[in-house]
Amino acid sequence: MREARDCFAGRWPPSVSLPVRRDETPKQRLREVVLNAIRDAGAEGLSSDEAEVVLTMTHQTVSARVHELARAGAIVDTGKRRRTRSKRLATVWRAASS
Repeated sequence: MREARDCFAGRWPPSVSLPVRRDETPKQRLREVVLNAIRDAGAEGLSSDEAEVVLTMTHQTVSARVHELARAGAIVDTGKRRRTRSKRLATVWRAASS
């Protein structure tokens, strides 16, 4: 199985340290962290499972933020599927074009 960090092509760790804004909720901050990780992965994208590994976050946290980002149109399905740590196929996401 491909290592999650392989999709960052020398840009490890992903940019997860962001300035804290007073008007930001914890969920908004987590969405931004997940979005930045997916953005940093570039055209290769990230599955939720890979994002969990890269960001050292729980499945529940990452999958909820990915769902929110997808519904908002911030990320899109690449059409690719990759194996998770449990050997299931998972959607690979990439940041939406502006």
